[in-house]
Amino acid sequence: MESPLERCAMANPQHIEWLREGVDAWNERRVLDDFRPDLSDADLSSANLTEANLSGARLVNADLYRAKLSDADLSNADLSGADLTLAVLTKAKLLQANLTNVNSLLADIDYAQVNDAVLAYANLDNVDFTQSKLIRADLTNANLSEADLDGADLTHANLTDANLSDAYLRGTNLILTDLSRANLTASEPWMAKLYTDSPRSKPTQYKIRQDKIRSIEVLLRIVRTLKRRYDRVSPEEIVLYFRGEPKDEWILQPSVKRKGVVREEHEMLQSLISRRPEDFSYTDSALAQWVLAQHHKLKTRLLDITKNPLVALFFACEPEDRSQTDHIDHPPEIDSLDGKLHIFAVPRTLVKPFNSDTVSLIANFAKLSDKDQSLLLGKDEKIAKGSPQRKDLFRPSLYQVAMHRFCQLIQEEKPYFDERIDIGDFYRVFIVQPQQSIERIRAQAGASLMSAFHERFEPDEVLKVNENIPMYAHYTIRVPGSAKEEILRELESLNITRETLFPGLDEAADAVTKGK
Repeated sequence: MESPLERCAMANPQHIEWLREGVDAWNERRVLDDFRPDLSDADLSSANLTEANLSGARLVNADLYRAKLSDADLSNADLSGADLTLAVLTKAKLLQANLTNVNSLLADIDYAQVNDAVLAYANLDNVDFTQSKLIRADLTNANLSEADLDGADLTHANLTDANLSDAYLRGTNLILTDLSRANLTASEPWMAKLYTDSPRSKPTQYKIRQDKIRSIEVLLRIVRTLKRRYDRVSPEEIVLYFRGEPKDEWILQPSVKRKGVVREEHEMLQSLISRRPEDFSYTDSALAQWVLAQHHKLKTRLLDITKNPLVALFFACEPEDRSQTDHIDHPPEIDSLDGKLHIFAVPRTLVKPFNSDTVSLIANFAKLSDKDQSLLLGKDEKIAKGSPQRKDLFRPSLYQVAMHRFCQLIQEEKPYFDERIDIGDFYRVFIVQPQQSIERIRAQAGASLMSAFHERFEPDEVLKVNENIPMYAHYTIRVPGSAKEEILRELESLNITRETLFPGLDEAADAVTKGK
């Protein structure tokens, strides 16, 4: 099995070869030979570089994930763009090091210790130091503008001449900290930077200094960081949801809107109900019918999401066609392609319970023919051009007939409905919390994205129609194919498996067969 030091890209091959000989031999060579190490773009993940002399080294875009750098000398090193996630930097010397755009540097005490580290003159603007241990750290002349130091411990730290403009210092331990001549100015109130609009309508799109998830720890750090940031401004107003996909190139599109679906959605539902009426006898709403149909793999306009980030991570690591191979003696290997994990920071006003009028509106809208849907949305060529809110611009005979059919569907479910419809709801995307009547939904903490108008759920696509509507913040993070197998093992240790997420005899039997 190749070592981390054998997986390099643009680094100087000779320097990689020398480093492979071990830290002691490397340090002796640095004493005898005056050279500047070039390890740019090298894959040094999990490498043991404890006490290594890397002063002046070029480590631009280097992968130092989980690297052991305790007591290492990184003075004057260029670490711009490097990934230091979960790296151990205890007592490391970073004097005048360039840490511009470093990825997730020391984000949490659980992931890194930097007590006694030397970070003088380092460029650490916008870096997230939440809950980091920086006891006795030398941050003389360091640039910490807009850094997040929430809960960080800076006891006995030296911040002489440091730039802390617009830094977040609430909860920071500054006992016996030297702040001589430090810049503590704020260009504007700190809360004004967090939301560009009301937190009930448009959450700020925070920067996530993490472009990939290679362990459960990384995902949980991201979730904690986002939740903490949103809760600062408006506690309980923003809810986080997640979705995992086995391929990085997939778009956020409901199955019924994807290529290859030839039948209209209302026809498919009617046909399924007519074939299995007994299965639908207990459904008391249009949403319940759609949820049950999707549970049994009918194409619908519901896009599954979850409140549990670990469930989403599982689906980002599972093979794409796993459901089709459950009963094959030799199922496929874990997909080597990168997966994707979506995070949605949703204003609570967009989260609707299964029995809300808004959900009933959209669920019954999906039961109309494509022609009626187009008429009500203003998409039909027979309708005069104009805003769908301006009914005087529609041909009454076409529009009113479609609206009458629509209202009848709603009244079958809700007799009190009085035909007062907020057309604006057609053009929004909602998060629907279904009834927990299906065991799989309970196990997966399931919910759905749902819309009458939109065929894709990326915010940029939604806001093309109306930039002023309430919208969620959206984050996408890659799950490297090379990390999937290990992540699935970690999830299994937490009882996140197909058997627990898909409760039933089939999955239980499959687990028994595999000796799990």
